[in-house]
Amino acid sequence: MLEEVESIAIDYFETNGFLVRTSSSLFGRQADGFFPSLMVRNLKEEELQERMMFNFQWFSSDILKTKRAVVSLVGESLFDIGNRVLRQDKRLIQNLKKCITARNAPRFPWEEHALEEDMRGHTHLVLLPLFPAVEPGYSQLCDLLASRGVAGVMTLRTLLDNLMQQLEVLEPERLTPRLKLLKLMKQMELLKVPQLDLFESQSGSQG
Repeated sequence: MLEEVESIAIDYFETNGFLVRTSSSLFGRQADGFFPSLMVRNLKEEELQERMMFNFQWFSSDILKTKRAVVSLVGESLFDIGNRVLRQDKRLIQNLKKCITARNAPRFPWEEHALEEDMRGHTHLVLLPLFPAVEPGYSQLCDLLASRGVAGVMTLRTLLDNLMQQLEVLEPERLTPRLKLLKLMKQMELLKVPQLDLFESQSGSQG
């Protein structure tokens, strides 16, 4: 599932005017020791002003005002477990904590001193399948991620929702095979914007 999630993330950032570098170019042979990550740079960064973020969960309106970021993909393996994990906040929180804190868990790239210079000036973001909505688990997960240098989280649902809304205005040559499939599903009314009914979760998380 990692390859699919990473491909959607790349489509999202490139469609929205970011340059994207992948884990293989960032870490080389050391890639297995880190969470799969993207380094993204907004082509409109000179037009953007630095600003304070107060919400830990980011949506497209926040992401698109970001100049540069390192985005780590966390928890994509939960899709392989089954949708029951994604439909219960408590289990979602437990599994995400395990992904981050297990003894053999990967590190975030900004935690590696040798990469510090390359990461300078980049916001540290995490892409999750979903973000829980209930307390105290919500705050506990926020605190855990913040303690590891994470500035904000976004969800796969947020990325998919944004891409779905852009399908009608994108030039045909800009549609990747994945976006063409999404457009076909939308045309056949298998997907609906903004609800994304096909991917709907009962956890109460927002996209």
